[in-house]
Amino acid sequence: MSALTVLVLLVLVLVLVLVSVLFLGAHGYLACRHPRTVPPMGATLAGAALLVACIATITAR
Repeated sequence: MSALTVLVLLVLVLVLVLVSVLFLGAHGYLACRHPRTVPPMGATLAGAALLVACIATITAR
């Protein structure tokens, strides 16, 4: 692999991590604002599991 390919993959992984953290933070915040609906930690973990499943499905192709 060339240096450019490695750089592009590194940037994509960093963007994926950033978006994942923002998604889980927003999901946890919204669940925390309405705690009667669902426990905040449970909702955040469910969102993390869904995110991991989506990413694994996309990368397995």
